[in-house]
Amino acid sequence: MTQEKLGIAPKSRVLKVPAMTLDGPKKMIYVKLEGTIVRHATVPGQSQLGRPIRGAKKFLEDLAAINLEVIIVYHSHYSAGTGRGTEEVIESWLKQHELPFDRVHVGMNRPVAYVGDQAVTCTPQKKDQGGGFWDDSKEFEYAVMEIERLVGIRP
Repeated sequence: MTQEKLGIAPKSRVLKVPAMTLDGPKKMIYVKLEGTIVRHATVPGQSQLGRPIRGAKKFLEDLAAINLEVIIVYHSHYSAGTGRGTEEVIESWLKQHELPFDRVHVGMNRPVAYVGDQAVTCTPQKKDQGGGFWDDSKEFEYAVMEIERLVGIRP
């Protein structure tokens, strides 16, 4: 008997294949969207994302050049800000601004902190005394150097 006749839904035949290099699977890197790539991420409207932070494009290009699988991460406190529609909006925005990435991950309940021996700090968005913001693209350069060290490119 077939699965359909038994009332069992057939398993998906779609296999997700990890990004590969000649040396095996690419190493993954998660890059937070809000505060790293864009100043404020108020998805679901693409127009609400604004422009990328100065230096973000080169940063993502540098990560791609290291041959990493770049996963853009967005966490929302609101269920309306999660789901496939949100991923599509973010993917479209990334493509519109020609920002390289492999995939987008959207989830709820943004963590308070990321803890681990492979954490890399990158805070290109700085707040001045007047309450305004300015972009420090040097932060991206420091982050790339640390990532290169973690993947074994730099001592």
